[in-house]
Amino acid sequence: MRYRLKASYAIACLCAAIALAIYGYGLAHSPLINPEILTQRQLLAHHASQATDPEETRHLANAYWLRNPDVSKDPYYGRDGKLGDFGAAEHFRQHGKKEGRRWGR
Repeated sequence: MRYRLKASYAIACLCAAIALAIYGYGLAHSPLINPEILTQRQLLAHHASQATDPEETRHLANAYWLRNPDVSKDPYYGRDGKLGDFGAAEHFRQHGKKEGRRWGR
C-alpha cells in the first residue's frame, strides 16, 4: 500500500512539474512578457493589411534582397527571417530609406 502511495505521489509531482514547465515556456514566448514578439506580431499584421498581392510582395522582397545581400542574411529582416516576405519592406521602411537603398524592381 505504501509503495502505491509513493508511486502515485511521484507521478503526480512529475505531472505537476511538466505542466509548470509547459506553462513557463508558453509564458516566456508570450507577447505579454516578451515585447519583441508583440512588435513582430504588430508588424506582420500591419504589412498583411497593406499587402494586396502576395506574389507582388514576394517579388519586391526578392528584388530588395538581391540588391542587398546583407539584409538577405539578416535573421530578422532576411529571407529566412521572422518577418518573412515582409522583412524586406520593413527593413526598407526602418533603415533602407535613410541609408539610400532602393525599393522596387
